[in-house]
Amino acid sequence: MNRMEPDIQQIVREVVAEIERLHRADSTKADPAPSKPANAAPPCGPAVHAKHDDPRELTVCSRVVSLTQIGDRLDQIRRLVVSPGAILTPAVRDALDDRGITVSYDATDGPAARGGVDVFLAVARAALDPGGLIAALTTGGIAAESQAFDCLIRAVDALADRARNGSAFGVVLTSDTAAALCLANRLPGVRAVSASCPTGVIEAARAVGANVLVVDPRGKGVFQLKQIVAAFCREKPWPCPKALEARLGGERLGI
Repeated sequence: MNRMEPDIQQIVREVVAEIERLHRADSTKADPAPSKPANAAPPCGPAVHAKHDDPRELTVCSRVVSLTQIGDRLDQIRRLVVSPGAILTPAVRDALDDRGITVSYDATDGPAARGGVDVFLAVARAALDPGGLIAALTTGGIAAESQAFDCLIRAVDALADRARNGSAFGVVLTSDTAAALCLANRLPGVRAVSASCPTGVIEAARAVGANVLVVDPRGKGVFQLKQIVAAFCREKPWPCPKALEARLGGERLGI
C-alpha cells in the first residue's frame, strides 16, 4: 500500500500540471499578448492578493489553486476566496482543513460579490468537493461559501450562529443525517430539517420555519444537490408557524 502513495501523488501533480498548461494555452489563444512599450511594467505573478479591508481574507484568481501559491499565507488568513469552478489540489484541501480556513467560491461580477452570503455549506466527514455545487449555486444567483470539517459537532456549531441570526441559511452535507439533526436541534434558535428532494425540502422547511438543512450527498450529483439547496433558499426566512413559536423559538428570534 505504501508503495502506491508516491504514484498517487505523481498522478495528482501531472493532472494539475496538465490543467495549468491547457489554461495557459487557452488564454494565449483567446487573448494574444499585445505589444508592450519598452518601459512597460513586468507581468504580474499568480493572481493572489489579500483584501485591503480584511487582511484575513485571501483571494486567488487561478483555475488551479496549489500550495505553492498560498502556502506562506495560510497562517495569516481565515478565509480563502477562489473563482467558481476552481480546482483545489489535495494538499491545499488538507492545509485548509487543518487550519479551519473557510473556502468561498466567488466571482468578481457574480451574485456572490453583489449580495453577500446566502448559504453556508458545512461539509462534515463527507467525500465531497463542494466546488461544483458552489459554482452551480453562484450561477443560479445564490451566493455561497463552504468549509470542510472532520468533526460533525464542529460543523453544526459553525453554522448555528449564522442560521440563528438570519445572516445565511445553514446546510450540513453529511452521511450522518440523524446525528446532525439531533445535534442541531439541541441548539437554541436552530430549527433543522432533512430532505432528499426539492419538494420534500419545501414541505419540511415550511412546517417548522427551518433555518438549517441536513442533506446526505451520497448518490446525488451536483445538479440534484443544487436543486435541493436552491429550494431551501427559496424563501428567506422561512416563517415559524404561530402555533410553534413559543416552543421552537420563532418569537424570540423575531422571525
